[in-house]
Amino acid sequence: PPSPAGTSPLPRPSLPRRPRRGHPFYHAPSLLRRPRRGHPRCHAPSLPRRPRRGHPRCHAPRSPAVPGGDILSTTPLAPPPSPAGTQRDNVPAASCATSCEGDPMTFRSRYDPTHIYYVTATVCSWQPLFAEPTYARIVLDSLAWLRRRQRMALFAFVLMPSHLHALVKPEDRTIGELLQTFGSFTAHRILRQLREDGCKELLGLFCQQRRDARHEHSLWQDIQAKNTRSVGFLRQKLEYIHNNPLRKPDRASMARADYPYSSARFYDRGLSAIIPLDDIREWL
Repeated sequence: PPSPAGTSPLPRPSLPRRPRRGHPFYHAPSLLRRPRRGHPRCHAPSLPRRPRRGHPRCHAPRSPAVPGGDILSTTPLAPPPSPAGTQRDNVPAASCATSCEGDPMTFRSRYDPTHIYYVTATVCSWQPLFAEPTYARIVLDSLAWLRRRQRMALFAFVLMPSHLHALVKPEDRTIGELLQTFGSFTAHRILRQLREDGCKELLGLFCQQRRDARHEHSLWQDIQAKNTRSVGFLRQKLEYIHNNPLRKPDRASMARADYPYSSARFYDRGLSAIIPLDDIREWL
């Protein structure tokens, strides 16, 4: 209604605006974004990340890899060893994990550049292949070439008719890459020599033993490398290597330094071994 004469109109009461959600005067609970799972304000149990393959909490089978997670290289690593008395410095690489007839190597060891490794390489089906000097020379030349090119230090070895033991220390690559080079090249050369010699029975056996569809044959079983974590373990393996030939009954009476494919004569008699060596006594 109109106000009386001489009076001002009464102010109309204003209605307070409802505060927005989240305003200090707004008492309704604010809608907060739900924290992500694993956030400190999230009370739901966090989902643990799936452990990597090879982790102690992972129950999946371990993939073929070198100790310490070294995946075996698929690139050419080293040229073949040169024949005795010749120099082969600028030769293209001839050993490759996927191109030659070697085998994929698996290792249980942990790579440490300061460690010496005890290596065991065995021919498939324990065939006495290295009783023939032609095939034994291929393995010995490969070890000598890797040492001469400073790929590794070779402290001790014994080459038995069906297997090899050695104490080595990698110099410029991991133990997995080193043994992949050795295994691939020696398998390639030995299988080629078997074809030239017409050994069809052995070739057929190695074909039946193959474990990789990429290769026609498998010569080596999985090459194993163990870390020598103490001086006692190193001494034990050194003695085992040098005494290994005496385990055969027909060699029980011979001196271990008389076995030609061994480093025993270097340590027992101070004479040169069949291939050059590094002295391990400074480590003991």
